[in-house]
Amino acid sequence: MKPDISLERTSHSTAGGDDCPLRWFDADRGAFELLERWIAEHPADFFAGERFDPVGACTTREAVFASVELPETPTSPQAHADHLLHDVFRHVMPVASPTFVGHMTSSLPSFMPSLAKVVTALNQNVVKLETSGALTGLERQVIGMLHNLVFAQDSAFYGRWLHDADHALGAICSGGTVANLTALWASRNKLLGARDGFAGVHRAGMVAALRHYGHDGLAIVVSERGHYSLRKAADVLGIGRDNLVPVEVDAEGRMRIDLLRDTLRGLQQRNIRPMAIVGIAGTTETGAVDPLDAIADVAQEAGCHFHVDAAWGGATLLSERERWRFARHRACRLVVSIAHKQFYVPMAPAWCCSAARRGRRKSSSMRTTSCARARWTWAAIRSKDRAARRQSCFTRTCTCSVARGWRS
Repeated sequence: MKPDISLERTSHSTAGGDDCPLRWFDADRGAFELLERWIAEHPADFFAGERFDPVGACTTREAVFASVELPETPTSPQAHADHLLHDVFRHVMPVASPTFVGHMTSSLPSFMPSLAKVVTALNQNVVKLETSGALTGLERQVIGMLHNLVFAQDSAFYGRWLHDADHALGAICSGGTVANLTALWASRNKLLGARDGFAGVHRAGMVAALRHYGHDGLAIVVSERGHYSLRKAADVLGIGRDNLVPVEVDAEGRMRIDLLRDTLRGLQQRNIRPMAIVGIAGTTETGAVDPLDAIADVAQEAGCHFHVDAAWGGATLLSERERWRFARHRACRLVVSIAHKQFYVPMAPAWCCSAARRGRRKSSSMRTTSCARARWTWAAIRSKDRAARRQSCFTRTCTCSVARGWRS
């Protein structure tokens, strides 16, 4: 017998006039409150119960979502909640189950749904202080924490720049792809900046910039295990996907330094300027960490921007036992990491720390005084396994690109 998974109807959901759209702004005491209690409060119980259909979660269900007509009349909250439970939530992938290990997303700490509900209800917009208030200050503080985790500047530095109205240590992005794009955007604008009457690539464009600097093209160099987001970045920035140059890896999946040097020599012979060398701290497929210290040396010799894509392994910086794998990460200009992987936060947060020498003008791509989204909380969670001695994760619900600002 098929289990009854219909939502329980309450007196509030059936009372006369309850379907009036104005009532939707009252307190939720009906169907969606039940969904929250059944799923958000106890996701593991939901996945283990009869309301969840794991077979349906693995099948294509295009027929259910085939209609493209906007409804002429509003759907009652009760009917929409029934639709969500029967046709959507019942057939999602159980990534929030504690036993799910198929991908890099995982179950969340129990307090995260409650915090997310509070943030959603407040509905702040941190584009300006008039619509965010204290959240802009919190946003800058959290970005400063991330910046300090990577670059460990002294207290005087953060006292000077953390809340400076004309500079920013970072910007919020909407995922790892945008974080990588933002980081490489800053790299491109720094490399092809204003000089000798040239307005800079951000104003004059790529054609004029290459002509002014005398290059036949730019290239981004990364191991053959580089993430596909780098191809997107090369495309959007006008560098071209063909100029994302892969370097072969060794038996352990790490970039080969000898071939990196060969690649740079080949680019030089073609008058192609390497815009950035990308070291990977935790490849998506194997978790391999490139030899960041050796890459830092090569980048310094070549006068090239050094970017670390730590989307998978960035949380290692919190581990006393494993932090050594990030040797000389502070020699890089940018570090990207994604918080939904090992920081135990909802999809799809990422952060990118960008460093530049003090005394230089901040890249125009990083000139923002507040980030686009501020949905976060932090909680340092210590592992109970004392042998591992791991400071396992920060908890937040944001995606950020953190930049160590240049002075104007």
